[in-house]
Amino acid sequence: MKRGFHIVYQRAGFAEDTASGCCRPLLFFLLLLSVVSRAAFAASDDDIPQKALEIVKLQLRWKHQFQFAGYYAALEKGFYREAGLDVRLREGEPGKEPIDEVLAGRAEYCTANSEALQARLQGKPLVALAAIFQHSPLVLLALADSGIRTPHDLVGRRVMLARGRHDTEFLAMFLREGIRPENLDIVFSTARIDDLIAGRIDAINAYLSNEPFLFRQLGVDVVAINPGNYGIDYYGDVLVTSEAEIEANPERARAMREASLKGWRYAMDHPDEIIDLLLGTYRVPKSREHLEFEARAVRSLILPDLVEIGHMNPGRWRGVAEVLKTSGMVDGDARLEGFIYDPEPHIWQARMRQTVMSLGGVIAAILLVILYMCVTQRRLRREIALRREVEDRLRSVNDLLQRTGRLAKVGGFEKNIVNNTTILTEEAARIRGAIPGVEIPADEIMAYYSPEERPFRLAENERAIRDGIPWEHESLLTMPSGKQAWIYSRGEALFRDGKVVKLVGAMQDITDRKLVELALMRRTRELEMHNSILGQLHEGVAFADVLDSLAAQTGKLRPGMRCAVLLLDAASGRLHAVAAPGLPESFVAGIEALPADDETCPSNRALKSGRRVVVEGGAGDGCAACWAQPIKGREKRVLGVFDAHWEASAAPGEDDVRLLENCANLAAVVIEHHLSEEKIRNLAYFDVLTQLPNRRMLVDRLRQAMANGRRSGCRGALMFLDLDNFKPLNDTFGHHVGDLLLIQVAQRIVGCVRETDTVARFGGDEFVIMLAELDVDRNASEVLARGVAEKIRSILAEPFVLTIGRKGGEPAVIEHRCTASIGVVLFFDHEYALDDIIRWSDEAMYQAKEAGRNRIHFRE
Repeated sequence: MKRGFHIVYQRAGFAEDTASGCCRPLLFFLLLLSVVSRAAFAASDDDIPQKALEIVKLQLRWKHQFQFAGYYAALEKGFYREAGLDVRLREGEPGKEPIDEVLAGRAEYCTANSEALQARLQGKPLVALAAIFQHSPLVLLALADSGIRTPHDLVGRRVMLARGRHDTEFLAMFLREGIRPENLDIVFSTARIDDLIAGRIDAINAYLSNEPFLFRQLGVDVVAINPGNYGIDYYGDVLVTSEAEIEANPERARAMREASLKGWRYAMDHPDEIIDLLLGTYRVPKSREHLEFEARAVRSLILPDLVEIGHMNPGRWRGVAEVLKTSGMVDGDARLEGFIYDPEPHIWQARMRQTVMSLGGVIAAILLVILYMCVTQRRLRREIALRREVEDRLRSVNDLLQRTGRLAKVGGFEKNIVNNTTILTEEAARIRGAIPGVEIPADEIMAYYSPEERPFRLAENERAIRDGIPWEHESLLTMPSGKQAWIYSRGEALFRDGKVVKLVGAMQDITDRKLVELALMRRTRELEMHNSILGQLHEGVAFADVLDSLAAQTGKLRPGMRCAVLLLDAASGRLHAVAAPGLPESFVAGIEALPADDETCPSNRALKSGRRVVVEGGAGDGCAACWAQPIKGREKRVLGVFDAHWEASAAPGEDDVRLLENCANLAAVVIEHHLSEEKIRNLAYFDVLTQLPNRRMLVDRLRQAMANGRRSGCRGALMFLDLDNFKPLNDTFGHHVGDLLLIQVAQRIVGCVRETDTVARFGGDEFVIMLAELDVDRNASEVLARGVAEKIRSILAEPFVLTIGRKGGEPAVIEHRCTASIGVVLFFDHEYALDDIIRWSDEAMYQAKEAGRNRIHFRE
C-alpha cells in the first residue's frame, strides 16, 4: 500500500516528503481523487468524437523557397494534421511585416528575425516559440571591385536595408563599429540585385542562402560583410506568435511548435525531397541548382548535427537585448521576460501547487532551498559574469583574428571528408571570390585550379585523407569572374581515435609577392640576355649573328612571341631584315620587297614616326599582332625597327613595353658598335677623301693577288700614277679645289678597271692600280696592262670641270687640265718581293715623267 502511494505521488508530480504530518491523510485523498479523475477522463477519450482541424495561418517572411523547408515538410508529411492543425502558409511580400500580421490578428504565427525581439522590448506582446537558424543569414553584399571590405568602407555610401533605418542587426553592427547611421545613406530595399550591379546602390541586404548564388550565376564577383564577424550574432528565422495565442490556445501553440520542428528535422534529412516539392507543388521559379545551394546554406545556418533544431539560449537572447539597449534602439529599462516560450509550463504550476499544499510542512525546506538558490544564484552570477568576460575576450580575439587575417591576406578552410565539401572563413572566401560559411562542393573548389594542376591537388587530398600526410603548395587560381590570384596553401589532417575526420588548413593571398618574384625572374632573364649580347660583342661574334641571337633570346622571354631586327638602308630608305629567327620566309621576303612609302606596314610606320606602333590583331604574314619599336642611336637617329610578332591577338603591358624598349636600345648598341668598327676599318684601310683603298689595303690585296697567281699561273700588273699638272691648281685656288679634282680623278680611274682590280691612293696626287689575273703569257699580260694604262691616261687628259662655292655669291666654275705619268711593273707569284714591286713601279713612273710626262713606262 505504501509502495502504491509512493508511485501515485510521483505520477502526480508531488514530492513524497510533502505528505508528512497532519496533511498526509488529506493529501492521500486528493491524490487518489486526482488519479481516479485522470482515469475517468482517459477512459472517456474514445467516446468523444474527433475534433475538426483548427485553421491556423503562418505568415512567411518571403516567397516560397528552401528557407521555409520545415513548414512545407510538416504540411506535406501530415505532421500538422496529426497535431489537429490545418496550417495555411502565406507568402511574404515587400512592405508586409510578418510581426505586424500577427499583432493585427491576420495570422496566428509568423517567421521573423531580430525585429521580433525589438518589438517585444518596445512593449509588443510577441513570443518566440523556436529559433530555426542558430546564426542569422543576413549579410551586406558589395561588388568586389568597389573597394568595400568592412563596415567603415560604407560611410557616405548608399546602403539598401530591408527595414531601412530599423534593420536592427546591421544598425547594431554599425554602432558597435562606431559608425553613426546618419553617416550612411540608408534606403529601403527593392529586393532587386540589379540595383547593386548597375551602381545605383553600393551595398544591399541579402540572405546567405539566396543572393550570393544569383551573383555567382551572373559572373559578378561580390564580397560579404557579415554582422556575425563584428560581434552581432543573432538568431534567424524565429517561429513567433502572440501572447494572446499562447493564453487562449496553449495546446495549439505547443502542437504548432512541435509539428513545425518535426517538419524541420525531416527537411534536414531529406533536402532533395523538399526541392522536388518546391519545384513541383509550389512552382518555385528557381533552378534545382539554386535550391541545392540554398539547402546547403540553410543547413550551415541551422547546424542540425550540432544543435537541437529550435533551441534557444536565454543568455544569448539577453545578450541580443543588451546590444539593442546599448545601441539605443530600445529603452534601457525594457524587460525580456515572457518573450521566450516555455513548452512545459505545467511543471511550474505543479511546483506552485506543491508549495501551496505543503505550506506547513515544507517551510523549513523552502528556506533551505531559498538559501541554496541564493548561493547557487550568486555562483551562477559569477559564472555568467565570467562567461560574458570570456565571450567578450573570445569575441575580441575573433575580431583580432579576422582583422589580422584580412591585413595579412590569410584565411582558413575546413574540408568535410564525408560529403566532400569545404567551408571557408571570411578572408579565405574573399581570396577565392566565394561566400564565407557556405559548404562548397569539391568540384567547385577544383574548378579554380588549371586543368593541368587539378590531378596534383586531388592526389594531395587523397594522401591526406588516406595517410594523414600534410601538404603545402603555391597555385594560380582563376575565379569565375576571370580574375586571377596566387595563393599559398598549407593543410593537415585532423585525427580522432586514430582516424582522419576532417582536413583543415590555411591559405594566403601571395599575389603581390608572386608578381614581384615573376617580375624579378623576368628581369633577371632579361639581364642575362643583355649580358649575353654584350659578351658576344666583346668576343667579336659576327654582326648579323649577334642580332639573330638578340631576336631569338627575346622571343624565349615571352612564349608565343617571335622577334625580328630590321635595319634601315640609308641609300634606299627601305628596311632590310637582318635577323628574323622563327618567322616565315614570306615575312623576310615581304620586308625586302616593301616600298619605303608603304604606310600599311607597322614597321614602316614606326620607322617614319620614330614612335612605337602596336597592331593588336590582323597584322598579316601569319601573325595576328605586331609591335614595332624604332631603334634609335645616340643622336636619336632611327637606325631600324625591332619587331615583335604574335600568333594570337595581344596588347603589350608595362613589362612588354619595357622589354621592347630595352631590346631596341640593345640593338642600337650592337648596330652602333658595328658602325664604329666599320668606321675604324675605313680609317685604317681607306682614303678619307676619295674612299679608295689606302696603302695598307693595297699591300694586303697585292699579297693575295700574288698568292692567287701561284694557283692560277696568271700574271698581274702594278701601276704607279702621278698627276702632272696638279700643284698649280692647289697654289691658285687652294687645297679644297685640289681635293675636288682628286675625287674626280679617283672616279675616272675606277671606271676604267674591273671590279676585281684595286685602285688605291698613296697620298697627295699619287694613285696605284693593281690588275690581277691578267694572263699566263707574259707578253699577253703586258698587252692587257698597257691597254688599261692607256685608257686611264687618255681619260685623265680630258678637262675637269670644278664647281667652287662662294660665300654670298654665285658658285664659280673652273676648267682644269692635267695629265698623268704612269709606271707599270708585271709580277708573278712571289718571284719578286712585294716592296720591290711597289718601288719598281714608282721608279717606272719617274722615268715616264723624265721622258716628258703624260706617258706610260714599263719596267723591263
